[in-house]
Amino acid sequence: MNARACMLLAAFACLWFGSGCGQPPVPIDPKSGEVLDPKYRPETGPEQVAGKQVSGTIRLRGELADAEVGTVYVILRERGSRMPARMRSYVYGGVEISDPKDGERRLQFTITERDVLPGMEAPLPKQPELRVLYSKTGSVGGGGPQIAKEVPVNYGDEQVEIALP
Repeated sequence: MNARACMLLAAFACLWFGSGCGQPPVPIDPKSGEVLDPKYRPETGPEQVAGKQVSGTIRLRGELADAEVGTVYVILRERGSRMPARMRSYVYGGVEISDPKDGERRLQFTITERDVLPGMEAPLPKQPELRVLYSKTGSVGGGGPQIAKEVPVNYGDEQVEIALP
C-alpha cells in the first residue's frame, strides 16, 4: 500500500470512528448538511472561493434500486487524484434517497466548499471531478461490495447526471 493510500485510509478511519483524529465533532444541520459553526468552515483564500458547488442527480439502478442498506458517497477531488477534497454521504433510508420507482432510486445532491472532511484542510480542486461511490457496508475504505463512477465536472454545474451501475 503506498503512502497516499495509507493517508486516505487513515483519514476515513478517523471520520467513520467519530473521533475526527482528535478533533471535536463538527456540528452539521441534519436537513441541509451545512456546517453550523463558522469556526469549522474553510477559510476563503485564493484556492477556496466562496460559492463553488456542484449539483445534480444520481440514479441508482439495478441491484442498487433494490438494495435496502448502503451509503452513497459524493466525493469532490482533483481530476486524476485519489485524495478527496470534499465529501458528502447519503444513507439508504434517509430522506435524500427516493424509494424505488420504475427500477431506480434517485438522489438529488449538492456538494459545496463547506463539505470539508473533519481533520483535513484540503484545498478545493482546480480541475474538479466527482467520484460517486455506493458501499453496502457504509465503509469508504473497502470491507464490502462497492460500485463507483468518476465524472469530470465544473464548479457551477447544476444538472450533473450520474447513473450507478
